[in-house]
Amino acid sequence: NELGAVLAWALEGLRKYYAGGLPALLAVEEANAEYTKEQSPAYQFVLAAQDKGLIVAEESGRLSLGDLYTIYEGWCKQEKVKDPLGKQQLTEQLQATPLGWEKIRSSGWKWKGWRTTVPVSAVFPVDLWKD
Repeated sequence: NELGAVLAWALEGLRKYYAGGLPALLAVEEANAEYTKEQSPAYQFVLAAQDKGLIVAEESGRLSLGDLYTIYEGWCKQEKVKDPLGKQQLTEQLQATPLGWEKIRSSGWKWKGWRTTVPVSAVFPVDLWKD
């Protein structure tokens, strides 16, 4: 009667599967969350800005939200981004990235630990991205 017991076990498993699906594995959920963060437009922008040398991570650095957004606008034009993020969306996505973006109030809102390497206010946003 082992066959009957195996069949009952399999049917019980099938019933549980239909009722709630498979349990999520924590490692898979974490990997998916990390992948999603890394695919965000804000994350891609920061990597490009670092590669271009427009922003650098620096412990004592302070980068104004306005300067960062100006650099972002130039990147969007360069990359032909159809629907650029607004300042609030960019802020939220930056804070969700694994890069350690922390917004602080210091003579206006600034990003702690980051600085720009160029005088942003002196050029048009797209000019920042020209070679």
